[in-house]
Amino acid sequence: MELSKSQKRLIEKRKAISGKTIVAIDPASKRHQVAIISPDAIPLMRSFKIFNTGQGFNRLLQKLAGIKKAFPSVEFLFAIEPSSHYWIPLLFFFKKRGYQFVLVPGLFVKRTREIEDHTSRQDDPKDAHIIGELVLHGKYCEERMPQDVYAELRNFSNDWLELSGEKAALRMKIRMLLDKYFPEFLKLFSDFLGASGRFLLCKCPFPKDVLKEDIRLLKEQVYKISRCRIDDERIDELLESAETSIGIDEGILGARFRLRHLLEKYELCELHQKEIAFEIEAYLNCIDYTPFLLSLPGVGLISVMLLLGQTGDLRNYNTVADLISFAGLDLIYADSGNRVGRRHISKRGRKQLRLILFQMTLAFIQHHNVARRKYLKQRIAGKKPTQAIVSSISFFVRVMFSVVKQERDYLKLDASDPVYQEVKQLEKQLEEQSKRNTQKKAA
Repeated sequence: MELSKSQKRLIEKRKAISGKTIVAIDPASKRHQVAIISPDAIPLMRSFKIFNTGQGFNRLLQKLAGIKKAFPSVEFLFAIEPSSHYWIPLLFFFKKRGYQFVLVPGLFVKRTREIEDHTSRQDDPKDAHIIGELVLHGKYCEERMPQDVYAELRNFSNDWLELSGEKAALRMKIRMLLDKYFPEFLKLFSDFLGASGRFLLCKCPFPKDVLKEDIRLLKEQVYKISRCRIDDERIDELLESAETSIGIDEGILGARFRLRHLLEKYELCELHQKEIAFEIEAYLNCIDYTPFLLSLPGVGLISVMLLLGQTGDLRNYNTVADLISFAGLDLIYADSGNRVGRRHISKRGRKQLRLILFQMTLAFIQHHNVARRKYLKQRIAGKKPTQAIVSSISFFVRVMFSVVKQERDYLKLDASDPVYQEVKQLEKQLEEQSKRNTQKKAA
């Protein structure tokens, strides 16, 4: 009888750790709990604590050297529950000394506590023992901590995402302030924090400030800053809006100070992101498959930096399913008997990676390819745009894996390609369906 993929994967995991002694560690901020378990699931000694210092790590090295002396053929495999960030120095300390690591998610440990002794009691020795037993049963994840250039990209990626979050928060705060003091300003610009919008918010942020300005000079300045995109009519509308504004006047001095402070912080975030964009090119040039990723439509340097910063080396993933699962985009359901449960993504993975893959897929499906075909089919089937994009991510990842594994540029589809023709037909079908739905609503 043929085994399922999950069963085959479990067998492979058990073979990989066969005959190895597990050094199970439950990390904490100051002291880590350690349990050393033989391949037969028998503790070799009572579990003990080591300090999260060099002296504590050397103590563990001495313990392992003593076991190695008594049993020369023993092989050690470290297993850690990756909670918080306190375990990372320990991992790199022992990896430099040639030890291998696997990770046991905290959710695995939590769900297994009651199986251990029929209670939900939690303590460090119990958790350390559970971690070791889970590894012996093949219930673990491979360790994929980024190294070298990928470690640099991880920090750049995290910093970029954090700055993007700060910018979004600052943008909302500025909008809330303008809603009270000059709500009409928001309707005049598609991006009120663009170059022209920021100039006006610095020079004349509130209605009374606009009315005091020399309009002729203001028109010339805005016309120059906007690169001829904002004409005199827009400034006339700004003046009219200032004369009839419903914005309040109370606390105007404090509001002006707060707005200036928020704009300075926003510009500082943008400056830091520009510095990151300048730095990453040198690091990405060190990765030989970067040009292949950049050949994908809609993918740029920032996208590649964010992607590799979260995934590490793409060649460490054996299949597309591994990366999809790592991002928490794998489908889960609850079927029982005749009942068929709703399919939805697990979200048991890196949240930032899901966001990055979503954004890259969104750019990729603007072009004629297999991902766009999947997206259009989902839209025609009645799925919402967001759901259709999520369904298309796996197709984008397949294409991305292909260019990396095969070491070649992405080839755009010709107009004569069957997929290209099918996409064209699906676009017409979706357009006709949208028109019919609009007519039904109007009726």
